[in-house]
Amino acid sequence: MKTIFCCPNSFRATLLSTVGTVCLLPLTSARATAQFEPDVGCPVAKPGAPGCYYVDSTRVAELAARVRSVSKLRMATVSTGIHFRLPSLASAVVRNRGETGLGREEDGIDNDANGYVDDAFGFDVLGDFSSPWDSRLALGTFSSSLWVGETRFERGRGAVSFRGFLRGAGLIPVRVMSESGLTTLEAMRAGLRYAASRGARVIHLEAALQSSAGDSLCETIREVGKPWRGEGRGGDAGLTSPGALVVAPVGNMGREVGPRDFPAACDAENLVIVAATEASGELARFSSYGAARVHVAAPGVNISGLEASGQTAVRTSTNSASALVSAIAGLLIAARPEEAPALTKRRLVLGADDNPALYGKVVAKGQLNAMKAFSIALDESVD
Repeated sequence: MKTIFCCPNSFRATLLSTVGTVCLLPLTSARATAQFEPDVGCPVAKPGAPGCYYVDSTRVAELAARVRSVSKLRMATVSTGIHFRLPSLASAVVRNRGETGLGREEDGIDNDANGYVDDAFGFDVLGDFSSPWDSRLALGTFSSSLWVGETRFERGRGAVSFRGFLRGAGLIPVRVMSESGLTTLEAMRAGLRYAASRGARVIHLEAALQSSAGDSLCETIREVGKPWRGEGRGGDAGLTSPGALVVAPVGNMGREVGPRDFPAACDAENLVIVAATEASGELARFSSYGAARVHVAAPGVNISGLEASGQTAVRTSTNSASALVSAIAGLLIAARPEEAPALTKRRLVLGADDNPALYGKVVAKGQLNAMKAFSIALDESVD
């Protein structure tokens, strides 16, 4: 079943069955030529305007302004990889300097003996590329741009500007999905392990599947949530971590998830499954849900980001919602880096705004409020 969504006027819509709807913003449109200062997380209008509803409703920009530094934070996208020709993403990639390769990445040697060959700039679990280059789906590129992306298009007297919520954080791209959006349990497990081994504190897992043997994936998710210390190998030697928080979309099937839907079926203290809401705060009609298996909801309709071409676009999917939650989780962890992932998850759930429309749909019974989650962490009051 395919669901058709309407994009704003002057947008061009592209329907992708895996990710929902992509709306590309032409630079000749009225929205594109409106002059304004660069806004965090929103290229089409200033916060307060309809195009940026999710910045206001989640209060994520307020949280970004409160967190002093994210320079030590590492975010991982376990998905389709990223597009390295986007300067803001490529410059954010945490290079594994142990993988010297005599100045070449593609020497076919595991130079740092960390178990991964030629992983200087992330890792392609599928083995199609030496680096995790994004496929045509651009899932990893779009999600990562919400964190560390930045661009500015000049046109006539106006400009379209965009900045991610976590500029300055490190990015670890991992490719586990083919160009057709397919993956396997083993690829997902390998991707999670690699991201955790590189010190990722938030792992955005965009791959999902139905299986009767998904328990192994759950075991891996729990595994990467445990505290660890680097073993002295590779360019990341000496790193320590309280464990990784795994954030994943519930899926775009518009139904209740069941015991064969992974990773939603996993019971793990460090796993956050995200549903998508519309601008009204109601559950988006394409979003799957689950009163016990889906933890929190976040805006997932017309979320702004960057495509592989560098063009500003908006996407509609639960993937967009989970990317936004990943950004908020990263900010919370940057503020309290010593906290275990289970505590970050708890703050995300308790930091939701109560919404009767989401009763019986998500554990939190509401939509995520970044500032409320932040205040819970610091024992402050919230307006």
